[in-house]
Amino acid sequence: MKTRVLVCDPHPEVRGLLLRVAERLGYDAVAVHSSELERAPAADVLVLDPTDDEVLAFGRALRERDPSLAVVVVCSLPPVAAVSALEPVAVLLKPFPLAELERALTVAAVAEAVGA
Repeated sequence: MKTRVLVCDPHPEVRGLLLRVAERLGYDAVAVHSSELERAPAADVLVLDPTDDEVLAFGRALRERDPSLAVVVVCSLPPVAAVSALEPVAVLLKPFPLAELERALTVAAVAEAVGA
């Protein structure tokens, strides 16, 4: 079964890039909006840009639903305590090299697979 990566980023061009990179690595990448918690499919990895409280609440709710969910944070500013509480496996500050994103997704997929 393919690793499923949910991508929650408010910027369409960044969201598209995140999806393409995840797909190129062989993952099943799905874009989600933070208002779609009830419809969000089960996933192995969540990539999110914590731009507002709704996105953070979305991330927390998904982690509560699945404590083994690996989280990768992509943001423009250093993370605050609320972001750190998601226990991300990686935090990438925009703009970041694609190699860093690839590495973070690979580490997240492995972390989820071993139940970290």
